[in-house]
Amino acid sequence: MNLALTGKYSQRSSRLEFDPSKHPLGERAIQSACPEHAELIRRHMVENVLEPGSCNVIVTRAEFLSLDVCPPLFRESPTLLYAASQNPEWRPLLNRREGYHYYRGTATANSVTIDVLIRRPVVPQRPDDQKQCVELFASVNLQAAFQLEDDAPVTIEVHCAPLLATSTTTT
Repeated sequence: MNLALTGKYSQRSSRLEFDPSKHPLGERAIQSACPEHAELIRRHMVENVLEPGSCNVIVTRAEFLSLDVCPPLFRESPTLLYAASQNPEWRPLLNRREGYHYYRGTATANSVTIDVLIRRPVVPQRPDDQKQCVELFASVNLQAAFQLEDDAPVTIEVHCAPLLATSTTTT
């Protein structure tokens, strides 16, 4: 079973004015501070290669919640991310998310399609928001490969894992 999502690219933590002392670390910094986290993602990549960082795509709340019917490839508990958390104020955020679900799929923008790993928090950061963020991981820099600017459209095809093949990772 496949599931289609349509969203918009958002630089979010990649913005030049981003202040890490006021916000949780961006994905690139987390991967650098916690190599076990990066390795877990890399092991599930189609090409077994991971470009540092992630690509943020904002989707509707309905599309975000539609992923609930799609068995994830694996689940990551927030424990690994605690190792990278240098600010104790960020831990409640990680606890609220209750970990992350990962799915394989493809992303398309500007007529280019690339294999990706898709991540979403188990529990949305702000459950009542009508827009939610999913993150894309790839073997290449997606912003450069897709030539993305903020709010550029991105189409994601989620390849739902067969129920019996779903693995759970809680490390």
